[in-house]
Amino acid sequence: MRCFRMKTKLLILLLFIARIGWGQEPQDIDNKISIEIPPLATLNPIYNTPSYGLGVEAKIKENIAIYVEGNGYFPLTSNTFLASGYNEQYRLSDVRGYCVRAEIKFYLNKQGFTSGYYLSAEGFYKNQSFNWQDSIHLTPAYLTTFRDYKTVYCFNLKYGCVFAHKSGILVDFYVGLGVRIREVSSTLNPQEVAALKYSDDNQYNSGGIGDMTNPNGHTVLPNITAGFRIGYSFSQ
Repeated sequence: MRCFRMKTKLLILLLFIARIGWGQEPQDIDNKISIEIPPLATLNPIYNTPSYGLGVEAKIKENIAIYVEGNGYFPLTSNTFLASGYNEQYRLSDVRGYCVRAEIKFYLNKQGFTSGYYLSAEGFYKNQSFNWQDSIHLTPAYLTTFRDYKTVYCFNLKYGCVFAHKSGILVDFYVGLGVRIREVSSTLNPQEVAALKYSDDNQYNSGGIGDMTNPNGHTVLPNITAGFRIGYSFSQ
């Protein structure tokens, strides 16, 4: 939630700046095709890890457009990325995987433009694995490094706005709600999984990060999304 609040405040500020800087109605320009990048992908919290991405939006007809994006993860190692806010000895490493998302956007203007305010339906898929060092509370307790495997599906309904400038530069702001389905497995055996504990006073405690890395589970939870993309429209 803290990350979401930070993103929301940043979005409000950027929306205000964009509205003043553009000096025009957001749907004054028809964005027929554009390429976009998601800058906030590099600021994700640890359970997502920083990533890079590139997307393309294309107009289908009148007020309808599709958006497709692919993301990859930076090759983090135990020496380049720490679990910020947690004990320094617990590190995440060897992050691998990819994300893809597809979105159909319905713009709300009467001009038939694919810019301005919109409603959209989005599908998201993530396949990720990484090494995680954590405590096993057997007798005696010990640290071990295991590999987590995550598969995530998200389905979101979003509300957003595309500001398209006559120079070709555009900014796409959005917020949304949906459902998040997550499947997690690991290289730990059942006895080790049962001996994982978090947020206690043991010297091997790894803190609340366990809520995000706990292996061998299936969860279905509400999903909140917010962000923005920066791009260039080739329609000018």
